[in-house]
Amino acid sequence: MTQDSSLNFCPTLKEILETGYVNIGEGERVPVSGTSTLNNIRAIRHALIIEKPLMTMEIGLAYGASALTFLATHAELNQANSQHFAIDPFQSTSWSSAGVKAIRSAGLESNFALIEQDSALALPQLCAEGASFGIIYIDGSHIFEDVFVDFYFCARLLKSKGLLLFDDCRDKHIKKVLRFIESNYNGIFMKEDIRPYKTWKQTVGTALGIQQLTAYRKIGEMPRAWNAEFLNF
Repeated sequence: MTQDSSLNFCPTLKEILETGYVNIGEGERVPVSGTSTLNNIRAIRHALIIEKPLMTMEIGLAYGASALTFLATHAELNQANSQHFAIDPFQSTSWSSAGVKAIRSAGLESNFALIEQDSALALPQLCAEGASFGIIYIDGSHIFEDVFVDFYFCARLLKSKGLLLFDDCRDKHIKKVLRFIESNYNGIFMKEDIRPYKTWKQTVGTALGIQQLTAYRKIGEMPRAWNAEFLNF
């Protein structure tokens, strides 16, 4: 599918993106479709190198491309006690555990935790346990109400100054959630300029109004005041 030396940091990820397949064991492999784009992977990796968070999380594991990016970069940074969480209720069913097997094949499972549960149930539990993360990548269900719930709880789980990343931002459901954030949470989240993370192609795409990945920096504290103004979005 693609050949790029920037993927050399994780040979398993490089193989997945170049061949379009994930090996799931015993000589069997499954074709990859809809994985995180190469541009997203580059941006996530760059953010990790700059921010150096110990705890990270993503919603949606699928074939494991973004998880491998998180985990391999964590390993490269060599920070004690770093860990990456992924929430995916369909990993062992719809995805044939492809993401987990890719992570195991890469030898990165020791710093990885899978929560195979609906994010609407898993995220409140993480909040109750006092978990917190430096970078969170939202790439699960694209239905408005699911993305909205993911945002709300991830906003609580994200550390101060942390980054919240949204994939597939051209999708109308996701765009609606982003409009809500920018209209009503602009005292808590500030849109992050990710142009320094981008390739030339991405910069041209953004100039044309095409954007796959959107990032927000947490600049305030949750929750909002009980009498906060509500603005249409």
